[in-house]
Amino acid sequence: MDEPKSMAMERDQANRPEDTAAYQVLKKADLLDTSYRLSSPDEIDGVAANSDPWNVLVNTLLCCPCFVCGCFKTFTVPEGHVMPVQDGRGGFHFHKVGVHLIRDPFYTYSKPQSFGVNTIVHGDRSLLVVEQGHIGFVLNQGQPVLLPPGMHQWRNPVLVYRESFDLNNNVIRMGPLTLVTVDEGYAAVTEDNGRQEILQGGQTYLLTHRNHKFQKRAPAFRFGGFFDREERRRPPSRVRGIPTGKNVDVRRRAF
Repeated sequence: MDEPKSMAMERDQANRPEDTAAYQVLKKADLLDTSYRLSSPDEIDGVAANSDPWNVLVNTLLCCPCFVCGCFKTFTVPEGHVMPVQDGRGGFHFHKVGVHLIRDPFYTYSKPQSFGVNTIVHGDRSLLVVEQGHIGFVLNQGQPVLLPPGMHQWRNPVLVYRESFDLNNNVIRMGPLTLVTVDEGYAAVTEDNGRQEILQGGQTYLLTHRNHKFQKRAPAFRFGGFFDREERRRPPSRVRGIPTGKNVDVRRRAF
């Protein structure tokens, strides 16, 4: 029996990774950039096929010397691939699926690249796929840009893809940013420009600059349940003496 359409839509929305806590934190901070994401491979910016096998055969028979000397070039791009091509004039292009016939002696090409599994960087053009459950990390003139799952493409010489990060990890360091997920029953200790902060469990936090550092994670009971910031910032009170069985006066600071 087919699943009702409304139930299927609800299930799909519930399973979207961009609805998880980690993604929501990044989205709230306005760090997820979807401007480069493609809806389908049909949206890839590339040169469409301009020939077919019969046309190539006729040109080969009629213009054989042109193929021998390299003035004419032909290649076929299979489904799920693009062909990186240089025009010999400083330009870079992706050629899409199909048969291509190039009548230019300065054009060069290598071999088809699968855009489903590879990160393709060709001159100032980039084409990549960020897997589900991951975040793509890109630098734009030194500034971090985070890419959600999906296929992305851009033409920009200063936009450089670095790597992707698995959001299953509790602590993810992405350049100057750190994403911290604290499990229930635990607390995280961080240091923000020399000031200690305690992060409560059951939430995901974004540390927004390099000087805000994650230090450690520990069971929440070790912190005595005091998570109020003003309580943590209160200066130490007087020194109290604690009697022991061996008549040793142990001194401690009460907070």
